Amino acid sequence: MAMATLPHDDVKCPLINALHFRRGIQNMRVGDFEVEIPIPAESVGSTKRDWTLVQRAWWGGIAAVYVDVKNVSARIALEMRVTADSGVIMAPQRGNTLGTASIKVITNMPAVEDKNGIWLEFKQTLAEIWTGYKGPDGEKLNVRPHWAKEWEETKVEGRDWVAHMKDVSYKGEIYVFKQVLGEIGQKQG
Repeated sequence: MAMATLPHDDVKCPLINALHFRRGIQNMRVGDFEVEIPIPAESVGSTKRDWTLVQRAWWGGIAAVYVDVKNVSARIALEMRVTADSGVIMAPQRGNTLGTASIKVITNMPAVEDKNGIWLEFKQTLAEIWTGYKGPDGEKLNVRPHWAKEWEETKVEGRDWVAHMKDVSYKGEIYVFKQVLGEIGQKQG
């Protein structure tokens, strides 16, 4: 159904974009909620990835879609990809030495604009599922949102995600970022 709303004209784009957007999602407005989940080790001290957590995240998203059968908030796709760690200071993948499960749900604008707030409610449900995972040490994983997606209205552990990012998810990174930014400012005058 979503494909019917896409333009039918040929569009030229770089190969990397063509591969990521080969279904044309960049040609229509959508609701897009994505989080970056660190892939934990199977056990404390292990360097072997716990792929079962990645599976749980995927099936947690699928289960949420089926529970939401009345509203059908996820009207386009549930998508996941595995990415590496990042050296970029404020990247959501930073520090995820065993990789990152990037998982998202996409919907159409009628769901986003629904007067009953079905999209916001669905995003919150997914946020609670995807931020609730723990590593082998029993500590919660440092799940972060994708900067360019819709996460600002969701909460983590009952708190605004922005506050959670400042106090928990990016606490160390914000300090380093400010230092580096200050150094750049000093050099540039």
